Amino acid sequence: CENMFERLDGIVEKYNELIGKINGKISETRNKDYMPLTDENREGLSDKQQEKWEEIAKAGLLRRDSTLTNVLSNMRSDFYGTVNNNLVASAFNQLSKIGITTTASYLEGGKLEINEEKLLKAIEEDPTSVENLFRGENGIISRLQDTVTKAMDNIKLKAGSAASTNQTFTIGRELENLNSKQSSLEDRLKMLETRYWRQFSAMETAINSANSQSTYLSQYFV
Repeated sequence: CENMFERLDGIVEKYNELIGKINGKISETRNKDYMPLTDENREGLSDKQQEKWEEIAKAGLLRRDSTLTNVLSNMRSDFYGTVNNNLVASAFNQLSKIGITTTASYLEGGKLEINEEKLLKAIEEDPTSVENLFRGENGIISRLQDTVTKAMDNIKLKAGSAASTNQTFTIGRELENLNSKQSSLEDRLKMLETRYWRQFSAMETAINSANSQSTYLSQYFV
């Protein structure tokens, strides 16, 4: 009984820790004064200054991120929803029925708290139901694993992984597209530069020719 309580207390503690981290990321404020460093910027900063700058520049990049927001919502549903399987009695098929509820403060973003007396009583009355509420078929742990797996798959589709090539994930394709646009723009600028130099050279030649003719004609008016 005591061992099961400690395990459930550990699960709640880890869940609250994860909730805190995700909420911190999606609510983090971005400092628009700190943009990504260019090679020129880096030349004037020490390694520590660069590290600090990049730390501040990265803050808020995940603010209101849809992937994190969705996984947070789904994890809450996984925990709070009713568990239906043959090994869980209806009297113990929800967290609230065994003494685990959300904290009263909405600022904590859905963290859980334990009513020790109620949880210990539930474990004592029906340990099989309490255990399978978490570990059984369609239990909380199983649902969380599905949610996290889907979230990781979505992240890989969006941001890739160490083994991904740019064409296999969304951000990579966007980077390739930007690089292509930049290359096209650079080509256009080179063409414009060449054209303007030709025009300048032609104009300079015409001016020199006009000056030469003017000098030649002025001889007749001396």
